[in-house]
Amino acid sequence: MVHSRFRAARAAAVLLVGLCLAAGSWAFAGSPVDQGALRQQANALLRLGQYEEAIGIFQRISSADPLDVGARKDLMLAYWSAERFDEAKRIALGILDAKPDDPDAVGIVSNARSARNRDLIPALRAKAVAQFQQQKYAESAKIFREIVKLDPPNFLARRDLMWALWRLENYPEAVEAARQVLAVRPHDTEALDVVKTAPTILARKNRESLYREAKQRLDDNQYETAIPLFQQLSKLDARNTAYRHQLLSALIKVGRYQEALEVGRDLTKSVQDDASSWNALARAQIETRQLTAALESYAKSLLLKPDQPQVMVAMARIHVNLRNFEAAERLILGVEVSTALPPNAYPVMGEALFWSNQFIAAWPYWSKAVELFPDAAGCRFYEAWTQSRIPGQEDLARDKMRQLVNEYRDRQALNFLVDDALMSGRVSSAINLLEDWLVDLQPRENLVFRLATLYLSERKWGPLEKLIDRYLAVFPTSQTGQLLKAEAALHDKRFSEAEAACRNALQINPNFQDGYQMLANVLESQGRAKEAAQYMEKAWSLNPTNPPSLLAYAQTLYNAHEQRRAKDLLANWLKENEGSAVVPVLLYHGLTASPKDPMLVYSYHHYAGVFDEHMRALSEAGYTSVTAEQVNSWLRGGQTLPPRPVLITFDDGRTDSLTMADPILQKYGFKAAMMAAAANVDGHPYPPPGYASWRHLKDFQSTGRWEIQSHGDMAHTYIPITPDGVKGLFLINRQWLDSAGRLETTDEWRQRIDRDYADIQAKIQDQLGTKPSAFAYPEGAYGQKDDNSNVPESAEVNQALVKKHYDTAYVQDAFGMNLRSQDRGRMNRVEPNSAWTGPDLIRHLQDNNPFARAYKQLIDWAAWEDRPREAYGWLARLKAGGASAPALLAKEAQIRLYAGDFAAGQAQAQQALSAANFPDLAAALRSATAQGGTFWTPGFSFQHDNSGREYWMFNQSLFLPRRDAAQFHVAHRRAEFAQAGSRRVIDNAVGAGVELNLGLNHRLGLTAMQHFQNGADAFLSGAGKLDSRWSDDLSSRLELGRAPLSNALALSRNITGRYGIIAASWNLGGLWRLLLQEEWTAYSDDNRRAATQAQAERVIYDDDRIVLKGIDRFTYDNTSRFSRDYYTPRSLKMNALGPELSCNVFRRGRLTLRYLPAYADEDGVSSHFTNELQAGLEWRWNGVNSLRPSYTRYDTPSYHADYFSIELTQHF
Repeated sequence: MVHSRFRAARAAAVLLVGLCLAAGSWAFAGSPVDQGALRQQANALLRLGQYEEAIGIFQRISSADPLDVGARKDLMLAYWSAERFDEAKRIALGILDAKPDDPDAVGIVSNARSARNRDLIPALRAKAVAQFQQQKYAESAKIFREIVKLDPPNFLARRDLMWALWRLENYPEAVEAARQVLAVRPHDTEALDVVKTAPTILARKNRESLYREAKQRLDDNQYETAIPLFQQLSKLDARNTAYRHQLLSALIKVGRYQEALEVGRDLTKSVQDDASSWNALARAQIETRQLTAALESYAKSLLLKPDQPQVMVAMARIHVNLRNFEAAERLILGVEVSTALPPNAYPVMGEALFWSNQFIAAWPYWSKAVELFPDAAGCRFYEAWTQSRIPGQEDLARDKMRQLVNEYRDRQALNFLVDDALMSGRVSSAINLLEDWLVDLQPRENLVFRLATLYLSERKWGPLEKLIDRYLAVFPTSQTGQLLKAEAALHDKRFSEAEAACRNALQINPNFQDGYQMLANVLESQGRAKEAAQYMEKAWSLNPTNPPSLLAYAQTLYNAHEQRRAKDLLANWLKENEGSAVVPVLLYHGLTASPKDPMLVYSYHHYAGVFDEHMRALSEAGYTSVTAEQVNSWLRGGQTLPPRPVLITFDDGRTDSLTMADPILQKYGFKAAMMAAAANVDGHPYPPPGYASWRHLKDFQSTGRWEIQSHGDMAHTYIPITPDGVKGLFLINRQWLDSAGRLETTDEWRQRIDRDYADIQAKIQDQLGTKPSAFAYPEGAYGQKDDNSNVPESAEVNQALVKKHYDTAYVQDAFGMNLRSQDRGRMNRVEPNSAWTGPDLIRHLQDNNPFARAYKQLIDWAAWEDRPREAYGWLARLKAGGASAPALLAKEAQIRLYAGDFAAGQAQAQQALSAANFPDLAAALRSATAQGGTFWTPGFSFQHDNSGREYWMFNQSLFLPRRDAAQFHVAHRRAEFAQAGSRRVIDNAVGAGVELNLGLNHRLGLTAMQHFQNGADAFLSGAGKLDSRWSDDLSSRLELGRAPLSNALALSRNITGRYGIIAASWNLGGLWRLLLQEEWTAYSDDNRRAATQAQAERVIYDDDRIVLKGIDRFTYDNTSRFSRDYYTPRSLKMNALGPELSCNVFRRGRLTLRYLPAYADEDGVSSHFTNELQAGLEWRWNGVNSLRPSYTRYDTPSYHADYFSIELTQHF
């Protein structure tokens, strides 16, 4: 080595060599030659520059064995180093004789001529050594390279170069120089050391460089590119745990949790006594939802290193997520006793105390958390939320929530304030909060629909439409938005816009049941009932075994004037299903101990006291709770259910549901099914504290009161469905794949949701030991609702998959009733309203089972058709089916009101409405009250005939409010009569009348008028009529009275007539109607008249807007003697046959046209065709007010008359 030539050590080295030589001489004299030792001595002398001494030793070695080529090569190189080139060349030639291709010998021979250059080498070496000693390794290496060029065979120069390069840390070139030395001297120990050591040092240097690069990428948050570098480092140095720690962190950062878990496990296997390795494994276990295992790993870490406050805080966080709030408290208190709490311990402790309802204790921790993390909106929200639960602090909490909304745009705080406003009845404040928030509308803002709902409740149609237009401009494929737009347009009677919005929604999702129903409503509002029935039939076909769908379709058919089809549909359904058990299914979500909890603004959450009241009412009414498994067995035709079964279900797996409902269920001997969503249990490393853990679910399952069924694995979550982050429900949407820049294919979507249906079953079976057989669709949606699905076939596919995995699946509707004949993949549940009392719930169950609803619908139809006896028949069946007393009373009231029995009907209606809310009855009562209130009926008429007789007449009556069964009115008439050959007669009359309801089937009317005529004495007229209903198809009228004649000659001669009329009407099967009428008149001039009329009517066509009838009428009319004072038909026989057409006009009007051509014979001498023409229009507004103009042309062989009239009915 160069550094071995320092002058300070030279003398000692010479002395050492001398001793070695002396020992060597002795050895040669007395023992065999130790060539290895001699060779080491010679090499040492060469390194010291003692070439001649080295030559002497090599000569001895060579002379001891002349055939040893290696010894001769050593001597050759020693001569060369001593610059005795001729001797070196001589020995080289000798070596070549024995070994012609020896490279060293060839090199000596070829370079001998340039030996004169070696005169420069000593000076260069001295310079190089000096640079080396000054640590100028680059300069010394440069000089050593020159020496190697001048003297290539000089292995000492190459070795000097080797060490210079080594000091420069140029290990690859240093190794190459060492290999060149070894080529000359294969056993050179220094070169061998370099070759052996360099790779290790080089690897270390490479690792250091690689680590610096990997660490820099971590610092720059380039985790994906840092991961392969740390993986490479971990392979290069498996003992270095720091590399694997950082690899694990990077894997967690990018969500590669399973790989992180494997790294963590490997780490703890290789280094079991390293606390940090167990901590790293725990982090990976948290991210892979193995929270219990993470606790165990943290516990092992604490055993190895007890003083780890952050580990204890991390364990407390896990306990909070596992809902072990007491354990979390103990851990934090343990940290607090031993040392100051780390900052992140305060929110953990605050959460643990909050969720265990220790609000006063939690508040200081949240206040400290806000102090430590002033910009953490989550801490600020929890502080205010906690404060809101402390009596007397509510106003301060609201102020803090407002600050969060204004400064941080915190949505949780906004929802709190909106809920608080609604709980206090301040709807306008809630609307203002949401309007301010939604000034800058974003497409993902689901608060749009909350504001829209409030607009609907307040009937703010203008703001609703503006909001929805803004929303649809951003998200035009929203089915919910399209329906809301349709509803707003429908309110403003912009039917074409409403229809277009509905059709847009159906184009987006052809299986959108609500869309078809809404479109049917829009069409019906336009009077297009036939088309409405077609779309309602489509809605029904999407779920044909669902009773509410069937009943809605039947009602639309009825409204489309297809009464027979509607009734047959219900009759057939009743025949197939009547007698079947009905299973109501109740759905609850969250329970709260406070009746003022803001979450109660959502009607599906309940105060625990209300839930207790519901259960007590069920128990007292004789209901027995059944399990979902029992229902499944019943549906399969196996198990028989108890007489009044009810399935009680809870969704989501909330802890408040379990802890508060369980003692209530126990008290009444009930059971319940918890539909657990794994996303709430273990679907996130930090599941929400308000939801039960697997341990909690198992604990409650073990009571025997709870069965755990399925609400999906990740099915209850929202996933991105567009590139800009719009989210949709998991099951009914194809997911946006950011990495691929596209939506899932339909096959990928189907495979994903199929796995989800199966995964939750496997998890529940693994964790709880039972396999769920019932599934509750998250939000009740499988693709049939307005949930903005981007998969048109979502409904069909979800139905097929759910039936593949489960016996039953549940949706939500307004009734929650189920029959054995229903589709098991679409069973119904109802969410009892949080405002319902116990009796309200029982009434709902009694009055809304499918049979009760069918009976009520049939009662309504019979009442509308004025068929009270049929209605009473259905009422009897409704009563036998167990309907509630208020519902029975309400339906009987409706029957009586529509039948005209107003007094009894109104009394029953008021009694029923005082017990419960019946919208149909309330509407019927309003209508009856309006009809029985004060109203005015003025009218004007004019008639002219072929005998020159004419008159005009003004009539008016003022009806006073109905009192009990009687309604009185006062009347006035003024008329003028003119006729050739007679004076003009003016008749003024005043009078009064009364209408009396004589029970359900008879009505009596009485009228009396006092007449005052010019030139004549006053006289009294009057009439009485009795309308009777003998059956729903047969009715009659009997009328008796005295009245003046309506022409001038008769009036001027004071001729009056006493008359009697008896008429009957008989309906045959709904299409045919027969009318018979007999009329007798006795005139004061001793003349008599008798008329008989028989008429048959047949409905030919009945549309929603047009009704066409055929009429056949026979008339016989005869007067005992002819009189010129008034029309006196003689043996008039007429056979008339013709059509009657009625149709809707201008939406509010109904036009009726009748044309009856007839063959007439009068007095046996005049026979020819005559005509009767009638035209009338009824124009209604406000439901009860109307205007009725009409024209009639009446012909007989001897008489022709034209009659015009107009009447008004105005209610006050």
